Amino acid sequence: MAAYAKKHFGEAGKLSEGSAAGKVRKAREASATAQQFTEEAIRDFRLAGDAHTNNYRFDLALLAYQKARELTSQSDDPRLWADLTLLVGNSEHDIGIRTEGDRIYHHLGNAVAAYQAALMVYTKEQLPQDWAMTQKNLGNVLSDQGTGTSGKAGTQLLAQAVEAYRAALTIRTKTQLPQQWAATQNNLGLVLWDQGTRTGGKDGKKLLRHAIEPFQTALQVRTKDALPVQWKQTMNNLKETEKALANLR
Repeated sequence: MAAYAKKHFGEAGKLSEGSAAGKVRKAREASATAQQFTEEAIRDFRLAGDAHTNNYRFDLALLAYQKARELTSQSDDPRLWADLTLLVGNSEHDIGIRTEGDRIYHHLGNAVAAYQAALMVYTKEQLPQDWAMTQKNLGNVLSDQGTGTSGKAGTQLLAQAVEAYRAALTIRTKTQLPQQWAATQNNLGLVLWDQGTRTGGKDGKKLLRHAIEPFQTALQVRTKDALPVQWKQTMNNLKETEKALANLR
C-alpha cells in the first residue's frame, strides 16, 4: 500500500500479488484443517452415539447422531449422510418403543421419515445390502406403528410393513444371509398374523394361512439344535397362528 501511495505501481503490483498468494495459501491450509476437524468431530459424535446406544441411553444417542449429521450433507457425502440418518432412525425407533403417550407416535413417525430419507441414497441397485437392512428396519417401525394404531390406519400401516419385509427378502436370501433371512421371515409372519386377527372372517383366515408359511420357512434355519432360542420363539409364533386360524369364524 505504501508503494502504491508513492505511485511505485510496478513494485506495488508485485508486493500485492505476493501478499495475495500467501493469504490464499493460508486460507487453503485453514480450510484443510477445518475439514480435518469436521471429520474428526463427526467420528467422535458417532462414537458417542454408539456408546450411548450400548448403554441404552437412546435419547443421548439420538442427539449425538443428529449433531454428527448436521456436520455433513446429502450432496457433499451422500453415503455418510445416509449412514448417520439410519442411525438417527434407529434411535428414534428405540425411543419410540420405550416411551408413552403421544411421544410414541412422534418418535416412530420420525424413525419412518429417517429410513425413507436414507433409502434415497441406499438404492437397491447401488447399495443392495444397506437397502435391504433399511427396508427391514422400516418394516419393524411400521409394524410397531400398526400394532398400536386401531382401525383402517393401523391396517394400512401393517400392509406397508409387509411390503417392506418382502422387499428386504429380495436381497436377504437364505443362501447369502440365512439368519437375517429367517429373522425377517419371522417378522413377516408376525405382521400377517396381526393383520389376520384384526381382519377376521374369510379374509382373516387367508392372512393367517399366509402367516404360517413364513414361520415354517424361518424354521429351516432356526432349528432346535442350531438356534434353540430363536427356534422356540418361531415355534410359539407358529402355534399361536395355527390356534388363531382354528378359532376364527
